Amino acid sequence: MQRRQFSRQEQLQMQVQPEQLRKRQVQLQMQAQLRKQVQPQKQERLQMQQPE
Repeated sequence: MQRRQFSRQEQLQMQVQPEQLRKRQVQLQMQAQLRKQVQPQKQERLQMQQPE
């Protein structure tokens, strides 16, 4: 019974707050893209500073 109640609550939350979940997913995606763009730039700068 408890498992069924939990699943029902989760389904209700998904139905009630779809916009908030979408916004969170978009924010996470944006952060991931920014990190991917920033990391290679930092690596290139480190390579330029360090003499081979």
